Amino acid sequence: MNRNNCINCLYILLATVALATASCSKVEPTGVLIGHTSVDDRVKQSVTYQKDWERDNNNDIDVASPGYTFIVGSDSHLRNDQTRLRELFDEAVAKEDLLVAHCGDLAETQPEYYQITEDMVDDYRERYKGDEEDIGKYKFRFYPVVGNHDVTRNGWALFTKIFGSSTYSFDVVYHEGESDEVRDAFLFLDSANGTFGEYQIDLIDLGLLLDFFSYRNIFVFTHTNFFRPRKNAFSSVLPREELYFIFKKFHDWGVRCVFCGHIHAWDERDYAGVHYITLDAMSLEERPDYGDVIRCKVAADGNVTYEHVHLK
Repeated sequence: MNRNNCINCLYILLATVALATASCSKVEPTGVLIGHTSVDDRVKQSVTYQKDWERDNNNDIDVASPGYTFIVGSDSHLRNDQTRLRELFDEAVAKEDLLVAHCGDLAETQPEYYQITEDMVDDYRERYKGDEEDIGKYKFRFYPVVGNHDVTRNGWALFTKIFGSSTYSFDVVYHEGESDEVRDAFLFLDSANGTFGEYQIDLIDLGLLLDFFSYRNIFVFTHTNFFRPRKNAFSSVLPREELYFIFKKFHDWGVRCVFCGHIHAWDERDYAGVHYITLDAMSLEERPDYGDVIRCKVAADGNVTYEHVHLK
């Protein structure tokens, strides 16, 4: 390599580092923004929070029908403009979706952006708070996981102030008569650092994150994508050893669908009997034409289909 080529490569390297560090406080060379907290610490905190919360609360969702819908978005990167996230919530309310799931990078990690997010979530929860005596009355439910942008610049403290946990699960339960029931499991996993971490892997391996009833469907939500939509995509996926382990576990569990985001590009594929969906970004800045989210329909017989919903 001649001197000019060396200088050009050096300029490119310096420009890449400068661009990355201008927008985030810490960057992994493979392209994942990583936070100041470890995934093990976050998962331990999340598990403790869930145990304490579940002592006085029923974490499951009882439904009046075995068929229902839920809507999933990702990478909203909320700043001062809350249009897209509000439109996602309004879409869920209009169609009375059972819940809204979000696959991470909810907001940029500034206190004022999280204050906007908290106020908006509280507003919808207060306006549509359902009725414990009437499970058919609409209730707004929002379930996010952390993304890499959510945990930079001390973002984990902001996230937990609102949501408490990022590793958790619950069941959607339909009671058939006095003794029979139908259960679908919803599992949310922390992959914001581009890894599930040793502690969370142990929980998955030991089966401690699900109750393992006879589930009709299992749905999994996390941030980091499992597959690259493009070979030259500038973003990491999970470590190879974790991928092999997770692929086998999800197959053995009979997972129906896995939802993730992170890479800001749509992708879907089947692997080992499991359907993997990577959602595009719904951020107004990233996608000014429209934000792409999906609505999943769980039929009364358990069959699952989905449709794209474009946020303006």
